[in-house]
Amino acid sequence: MATALHELIPAEAVILDLAGDTKDEVLEELVTKLALTDEAHLAVRRVLDEREAKGSTGVGHGIAIPHARCDEMEALQMAYGRKPAGIDWDASDGEPVRHVFLILAPPIHVSNQYLQSWAPWPALSTTRLFAMSWTL
Repeated sequence: MATALHELIPAEAVILDLAGDTKDEVLEELVTKLALTDEAHLAVRRVLDEREAKGSTGVGHGIAIPHARCDEMEALQMAYGRKPAGIDWDASDGEPVRHVFLILAPPIHVSNQYLQSWAPWPALSTTRLFAMSWTL
């Protein structure tokens, strides 16, 4: 059974009004909300930048799901940010991104929670009603 998002994203890792106006600024803002050492922070930013260079994590309908596995991560961590005005994320549908769900995990996660955290995304990212219900 999939884990609910509220169980994976702690309140302190939620930003309802992102300050950043670019993909890079938003990623930095979200990463700073996670419990990371300075070394892990730099490593996470590096792997996120590498992941985005391979292809945008903007899945459409105003949603981006930047994700990566990183050697410096000890456990799955997630963050959420909302940018009501939207930002350019090179999303698959060309629309601005308003909701960013950050997923980071160690290279090997014993509980496989990383994969379970992906369970809600296929349905959510393709459901226009979901995207509209989150738009302010």
